[in-house]
Amino acid sequence: MRAYGILGAILLLLGAAVLFRGLSYKEKHKVLEIGELKATVTERHQVPAWVGGVALVGGFAILVAATVRARTST
Repeated sequence: MRAYGILGAILLLLGAAVLFRGLSYKEKHKVLEIGELKATVTERHQVPAWVGGVALVGGFAILVAATVRARTST
């Protein structure tokens, strides 16, 4: 039961971070490779805001469900 509450809180925090602060990730691409010579490009991609919204809503739902379940089981 406690694990669902922790999972819900983590999802809430991650969702809020994506929505309000914005998160990004890097991706490397190999552009050219000739013998020992190698060229790569690093691209930075932004995590879409809808992912943060889904995480926020899902975390809230899991947190509420864990709280309701904890109250009814005692």
